[in-house]
Amino acid sequence: MCIRDRNVRGSLIDSESNQPIQDATVGIESTNVSVITDVDGKFEILDAPRGEQSLLISAIGYETYIQTIQIPQNGMVLQPILLVQKENQIDQEVNDIPIVSISVEDIENDNDQAISGLLSASRDAFLNAAAFTFGPARFRIRGYDSENTEVLVNGITFNSLENGRPFWGAWGGLNDVLRNRETDLGASSSSFAFGGVGGVNHIDVRASKQRDQLRGSFSLSNRTYRNRLMLTYSTGKRADGWAFSFSGSRRWAEEGFVEGTSYDAWSYFVGVEKELNSAHSLGLTVFGAPSKRGRRTAAVQEMNDLADNNWYNPYWGFQGGEKRNSRISNTHLPTAIARHDWTITDHSKLTTAASFQTGRSGSTALDWNDLNDPRPDYYRDLPSFQTDPISAAFVQEQFESSIEFRQIKWDQLYLVNYFSDQTIENADGIEGNSVNGKRSQVIVEDRRYDPTRIGFSTTYQDFINDQLTFTGGIQYRSEKQETYKLVDDLLGGEFYVDIDKFASTDFGSGSDQTQNDLNNPNRILYEGDRFGYDYDAQINKGSLWAQGEY
Repeated sequence: MCIRDRNVRGSLIDSESNQPIQDATVGIESTNVSVITDVDGKFEILDAPRGEQSLLISAIGYETYIQTIQIPQNGMVLQPILLVQKENQIDQEVNDIPIVSISVEDIENDNDQAISGLLSASRDAFLNAAAFTFGPARFRIRGYDSENTEVLVNGITFNSLENGRPFWGAWGGLNDVLRNRETDLGASSSSFAFGGVGGVNHIDVRASKQRDQLRGSFSLSNRTYRNRLMLTYSTGKRADGWAFSFSGSRRWAEEGFVEGTSYDAWSYFVGVEKELNSAHSLGLTVFGAPSKRGRRTAAVQEMNDLADNNWYNPYWGFQGGEKRNSRISNTHLPTAIARHDWTITDHSKLTTAASFQTGRSGSTALDWNDLNDPRPDYYRDLPSFQTDPISAAFVQEQFESSIEFRQIKWDQLYLVNYFSDQTIENADGIEGNSVNGKRSQVIVEDRRYDPTRIGFSTTYQDFINDQLTFTGGIQYRSEKQETYKLVDDLLGGEFYVDIDKFASTDFGSGSDQTQNDLNNPNRILYEGDRFGYDYDAQINKGSLWAQGEY
């Protein structure tokens, strides 16, 4: 039997209803590896340790199941395992509640993301609760941040070289094809990477590992998004050696739980794999998750009290009677992974993968100069900052009585820009060059963090005997991070001037210190122009690792 079958397979069934048990956790006690059962109650533990092992199974509403098994040289297929329901019916009722999973990508910060509870399932009860329930609150499991946990997809590490954190949003919404995953906790050994102190998560999205299925689902939520539609079709490994898998989804909401937070996210997945012969298989996987969403932020307690709303969001306002958010997150990082699996002998194998990822990641915001801060919660405009009691009472009455007063006044910003006729002397640093027109005092800028990542990894594994396993690999990654901002919307004006608004306050509008670009003072900007800052970070990393397990 070839090494790709050195796995432990089985299925879980309810002892009373004879129905498969989904989302149960199955693991081997001597390791920190665990897997989750699919909709048919099936599970598969890859490269399981041989010899006498304890199989540990836990599922909500069922008694914990422990069985001693003898794993032979070439893996095994277990008889269907019957789980007994707990006598406490409350546990069973909890198990019957449908849960809509909200991933961490839906929370405020785009790139600083904690471990997704959906993708770090474990038989450890604390880890399950901490990762899912407290993950959005940036709870650090065992005190480790997400950069201490290595995340791999098809053998390629997806932790950013810049900040060390994985960006889960790159494959958000592809739940159906992300179920084949292994989790190694802590600094334990792993069969696919050296790992980190926070552990390793490996997601196997090869087409041959997707079960034969046609699945569609529609979910409702009252949180970040309202609706989620998913459709997945996979052939499994066919008789001719080919395997195909396709998946797509959309999550959307005109407004989420917090006011002004629109949401529109798509995702796509295409996997193709061919078993060339008994020793070689070659596959290609392409996926992406374009998303646009209106963001929200925390507010000072004074604003929450004035709005009589603890979910007050200052990022939006009315424009022509419609809600418009100034902070729109817009991300799309399409990814391609090619993988080759080579079964060298019946006890050794070589896995090689290469990846390419590029795209855009950014978020809009207001920018202004020669104008007071237009944000509705600017501290100088709040009642607490007013020194005159009469003025403070008037401002407080305005905030409390008018929702438009405590939100962004888009229509007023358009009017300010439209009637701002100005002449800019020595524009673009050219002596005598004058530019006249409607100078925008406030604009919407797009703050961009556009990565291009290349990855290569090859891993060799040899089961030398029943007690000794050798694993080693070579990995190389290269990342180029373009960091800049550009003019997204002139808001009714004709041009913008590249001047630092904070320096203008400190040094005066005519000083050199106000210029963002000293080579081109008084630079004239139009929509799509980069300004303020524009730099690249090039990071390369290579590693050679090896480990022995006895």
